[in-house]
Amino acid sequence: MKYRTERETVLVVINMGFADGLPRALSKEGQVLIRGKRCRFAGSINMNNAIIDVGNEDISVGEEVVIMGRQGQEVITNDEIANKLQTSTAELPVRISETVPRVYVEKAT
Repeated sequence: MKYRTERETVLVVINMGFADGLPRALSKEGQVLIRGKRCRFAGSINMNNAIIDVGNEDISVGEEVVIMGRQGQEVITNDEIANKLQTSTAELPVRISETVPRVYVEKAT
């Protein structure tokens, strides 16, 4: 899959790919959250990383990238991703490699 930007843009690399459980099929229309904004994948998700188009955002190394979850007012749910991939919501969490750190957040009461 090729990716061509329609404007001058900033591309960032994240260290997560299909070997970690990030579905390669998200290359076409998947998104992540950076600074509370939805950003598209740029090109194909490969084995160990993916490229994200962040537009004209001034992104720093080490910024949080949310694959599934909430950041600010935006949220990407398991249901949303499963619908895009036309698969079961049960499939996605079990695909995530055990090498990917888990962060458990207690729900506020």
